[in-house]
Order: sequence, then C-alpha cells, then structure tokens
Amino acid sequence: MKTSIISIFLLFVVSKSCFAATELFPEVIFWKKNPVIEFDNKMVAKLQKNLKLKNGFTVTTRLDDEVTLKFSGGEQITVLPKSKIQVPQVSPDTGDVSEFLILEGSVRYKAPDYIEERSKLRLKSVFFDLKIPAGTDLRIALDMSLPRVKIQVIQGEMKIEFLDFEKKQILKSGDQIAFDGEKDGISIKYDYLLDGRKSPHGVLGPVENFDYNVYVKIEKEKAASEKDQLQKKLNAEILKKKKQKAYEDSFLCRKPFGQNNECYWIKKNSMCFRYRCNVSGQWGDETERPLNQLSSAKCQAQPQVGACDY
Repeated sequence: MKTSIISIFLLFVVSKSCFAATELFPEVIFWKKNPVIEFDNKMVAKLQKNLKLKNGFTVTTRLDDEVTLKFSGGEQITVLPKSKIQVPQVSPDTGDVSEFLILEGSVRYKAPDYIEERSKLRLKSVFFDLKIPAGTDLRIALDMSLPRVKIQVIQGEMKIEFLDFEKKQILKSGDQIAFDGEKDGISIKYDYLLDGRKSPHGVLGPVENFDYNVYVKIEKEKAASEKDQLQKKLNAEILKKKKQKAYEDSFLCRKPFGQNNECYWIKKNSMCFRYRCNVSGQWGDETERPLNQLSSAKCQAQPQVGACDY
C-alpha cells in the first residue's frame, strides 16, 4: 500500500512537471514606439523582448505604435497603429488563450502552416467569431464609427462568416471583403435567433481584389529595416568595446586605472592606505596614511587616483 502511494505521488510530480514544461503564455516578440499593454489589475507592462503575458490584458496603440504577440498555437498577431484589442483570459496552467477581441482598429493575423492542436484561439469582434485555419495570413480593419469591418486575405484560403448573417464567403489570397453594419444609437443592431445566436444588421459587399504584393513588399522592407537596426546596434557595441579597450590600454596600471608614479588612496577599517603605480604596471609601496592629515575627498571606500602627495 505504501509503495502504491509513493508511486502515485511520483507519477503526479512527473506529470505536473511535464505539463508545466508545456506552458506557452502569450509573448511579446516585437514592438515599435510605445504601445501600451495593460493587465486586468490596471498594471502596465514594461515592454521587453520575450515578455510573457500571464493574465488577461488589453493592448492600445496610437499613431506609429505597433506590437506583435505570439500565442501557444504558433499564431502571431500584430496590433497595428491606432487600435485596441483585448485578451480577456489567459490559462494560468498552460498559457493558452481562447479569445482575441478586436475592439477598434487593425490587426495582422498570421497562422503558421501547422497550428498546435492545443490551440483554441478564436478571433472575435462585434461582427465575427472566427477560427483562422493554418497557413493563413490576413489583415482585419474595424472602424466602429461607421461601423464597418474589412478583411483582406494576404495568403491562404478561408471561409468568412459574420456571426449568423445568412451570407458566407470563401476568400483566397488577394481577396478582400467588407461588411457595413448598422447602429441603434451607440450599439450594433442584431437579429437575435434561437440558441443565443445573432445576426448583425448590415450589407455584405462583393469580393474584390487588392494588391497583396504591397504587404509582401512591406514585410521585406520591415525585415531589412530590422536587420539594419540590429547591425547598427552590433556595430555600436563593437565600437564601444574598442573605445573601452583603447582607454584601458592607455593606462600603465589597472584596477584602478593609473599612470606611472601616480598614487591611489583607499579607506579600509577606518584607516587610509596609499599605493603607487610602479614601472612594471603594479600597484605597490603600500603605505598607511593618517586620516587626519588627508582631505575627506582623497580617502574613500572606493579608490581615488591622483598625483602622489610626496
């Protein structure tokens, strides 16, 4: 019996460890300017690469702001300028997300060629509730002032449904479609059907073509810009290291830096000691110096280098 209990306990520990290892929380992989990520508790995230978002959050972007998030199924969603989105809940156990709500503005949604089976992520707004298939790259723009939504498929193929609106449409690469809704005051107008279903009032426009090569060009330019910025950063770091090495090499003695026949003073246990930089590049000639005969600025806890006082 005792052996069985131990075996069950070990199985639980191992299973829990394996499960924990599969945690894939939403992750910040890129941003531009100053997008704001705010958690449910009103705390604002400090942006950094590979930041994990472990609680529900909203993202707000202003002019020129942008942020790209990666989710557990491999999906990447870029929140474009002048937009607001919400992720109401993040699983505390696995990091999975089931809802990504577009509240206003535009997003770019890229689903990998293979989406992890664990992914339940759905893209939602007042007009749709979509599960994006693998290998799809699309852009969605929602203007709540009209209200209007436009969907452009940059790559892939998918069925577009506007909740339970009677018309549905298949879109392929280079296709776009718009849905113009209606408002009842400030609220979207719907027909409410059985089983809690609803159909938005409005008009579904025709399928039109757009030049999706524009997005391909933007993507290439963005990648080239990021590569250029990275190279500039690396060059700056190399130059900084070279300058630091040249600076250090200009001194005869190190730790602290000093020249031949210069001295440094340091305070140890209420006593002051002086050292001289000799011709071999070593700090030697340790001499205790009376504190009462030195200025307080000369003998500190950190070494002070200067001309010798003799």
